[in-house]
Amino acid sequence: MAGSFEILRITACSDHPVRNSAEELIYGNHALWEVNDPRVDDKSPEASLSPNVFSYDFTSALSANSTLYATVKVVDDKLYGADYILQGSQDGTVVFTSEAFTISSSEEITAATHVITPHDSSSPISFRGDFTWTLIPKEQKEVGQVEHPSQQKTRLELYWIAKEIDESFLAGLSGIYVNFLRHAIPSYAFGGAPKAQPPFNATQQAFYNYSKVYDTAGGYPSFVVSSSGGTFNYRYYIMPAYQGGPLGALQTKVNCYDQTAMVQVSSTIGAVRPFWLYQEPNGWINTTRLVGVPLDCNNPFFRSNNTSAFMPVNDLNRTQFGNHAFNGHPPNNSAIYDACGGPHLGNESAAAYVQAAIDRTTNLYSIKQTRPGTVSDIQIKNGVTSVLSRFASPANAKIKKGVEDFLQKCSVKNAKQSSQVHWDDVSQWVKAILGDGCEVAFQDTTVGDGVVESLWHLKGASKACSDVMVRVWALTLVGEDGDLDYDKSCLAAFDQLAFKLQDLQLDVGPNAEKLDTLWAPTPFDDYAQYALQYAAQVTEGRFLIVSGNFMIDISGGPSSAALEPLVRKLLVHTTVDTPSSRHIPKLTKHSYEIPDINRGASDEVMGLFTTFDLKCNVDDLVAAARADVEGHGLLLSKYTVSGDKDAKTSTVTFTFVTRAVGTHNVDFRFEEALTMNTSTKRIQITVIDA
Repeated sequence: MAGSFEILRITACSDHPVRNSAEELIYGNHALWEVNDPRVDDKSPEASLSPNVFSYDFTSALSANSTLYATVKVVDDKLYGADYILQGSQDGTVVFTSEAFTISSSEEITAATHVITPHDSSSPISFRGDFTWTLIPKEQKEVGQVEHPSQQKTRLELYWIAKEIDESFLAGLSGIYVNFLRHAIPSYAFGGAPKAQPPFNATQQAFYNYSKVYDTAGGYPSFVVSSSGGTFNYRYYIMPAYQGGPLGALQTKVNCYDQTAMVQVSSTIGAVRPFWLYQEPNGWINTTRLVGVPLDCNNPFFRSNNTSAFMPVNDLNRTQFGNHAFNGHPPNNSAIYDACGGPHLGNESAAAYVQAAIDRTTNLYSIKQTRPGTVSDIQIKNGVTSVLSRFASPANAKIKKGVEDFLQKCSVKNAKQSSQVHWDDVSQWVKAILGDGCEVAFQDTTVGDGVVESLWHLKGASKACSDVMVRVWALTLVGEDGDLDYDKSCLAAFDQLAFKLQDLQLDVGPNAEKLDTLWAPTPFDDYAQYALQYAAQVTEGRFLIVSGNFMIDISGGPSSAALEPLVRKLLVHTTVDTPSSRHIPKLTKHSYEIPDINRGASDEVMGLFTTFDLKCNVDDLVAAARADVEGHGLLLSKYTVSGDKDAKTSTVTFTFVTRAVGTHNVDFRFEEALTMNTSTKRIQITVIDA
């Protein structure tokens, strides 16, 4: 009797925050499917705009945490007065089943269903696609005795991942991007004979699945700030070059720090949680495959000196890793994971890994007075963190002498005091400056502690340089008067440049005394205090510039000579010959917008999964903002900025979702629109039990 009932809605509770393809945050109780809003995601096959992420321990039955609540309405009175079981199926396999419930009228009934197939999983698992539903009389619940099928199909997208996830998924605009989950966890194949779910291996995925190519010019990172970790832009890491294209293909260049970050972050959705390991020195490498390089390689930086990927072992032009980052457990234990070279998938001890990876036969160590790395050189580092700080890493507290000496050669004599403007709104003017063919393919701004970092990936920038990455750091050190200390901020920009230069994989000597093998001074007298570029023999273009309290990094194209005209156009447009305004944006007032049912005394927020707003009035025009929650007891769903250009004020509205009871310290950060000066104000927000 087809059509004897209908599904009205399906709901669940997402244990982890997830962002759908429309960048909406989904967390806690929500509707996965409704009869008038099926939430189908047309951007991806078998996908939903309401994905749900369950937490799982990879040992117990999936039924323990897989409840979907299906609300049904019976439209055939012949079904009244009996007990039924609701089952959900895909490709002929019963996946969900409910306990028996009685139908006595046409009123809506909500049945709790849970997973019965598969029973469990040792790896993250996903169900995606359309499910059909059937009412089975309790006494005939055997599979195959379909009595009352529904005419509907419901689109569902469900994931089971680890109970604890990396804090980078919770910081800033919170949530795991669903495109990452779709790529990392294949949909379980129902129908036919039972199939083993392929084991989740974050290292293998980072090596093969994200279109990444090792930076064989200098070995600098593209997505993480330093050799010790720091903030990691995994959203940029997985970004496709075009809608529906291969994940990660927009920016392909990586070094080992990027790969270590990706393995650390993505491993947390599974059962294995390796540390960030760092080895210095490392050495000349045994013949291997570097990520994305389709050649046998024992000379990793062949584009730095225009040589080849494979060289005779004692060739003086052969390059080495000055250091190396990878993942694993403490060095005296087993399981090393390396998504940069190999790959190494966790089946070697640290000693076996070092033996396999580092060439100890070459005589180059004695010639260049260095030594190969050993197990005792492996250190555990902090790895990926959630908050952007002023400097690349506390581990780099000392600038190497070779960096200081080299930067003196790159200083501009009699440089003018200058400041950078307009960088915050690149998308508004880039076509006028670089041509109608140029577009911003990706942009991102992170407001941190005394620094804002803005990134733009430009496509069609010029005929010679189609893809160009622009990164701008604006440093804000506050003086005793509460405004920008310009001189100290300029020194901080110099430090940012110095740390950037010395934090690379290419061996440039223990004190960075051989930086001039990679970099050369460049004359930008009217636009910079310090300016340098990749040297002529390097088959890639890159410029690093300090102008006032700004540090600018522009890369792309086949050489610095090809990139230079584009860099000059950008600097001409953005540079003015006066110091930056000393004013920093200040929070003048804040207020809460909490639903009455969830409002406690003194603006307390009641209950978990509660959504509320906090409005901040700022005495300047704001370009970007951020809220960093200590302990992640609140999740930032979104923020909006409305500005009054005449009054030069802004209202920034932050929307949060509660995650834990307690008093939470929240650092609210604001970036001023023209100068990119930043400020931070801490506010305490209290969440109480409902």
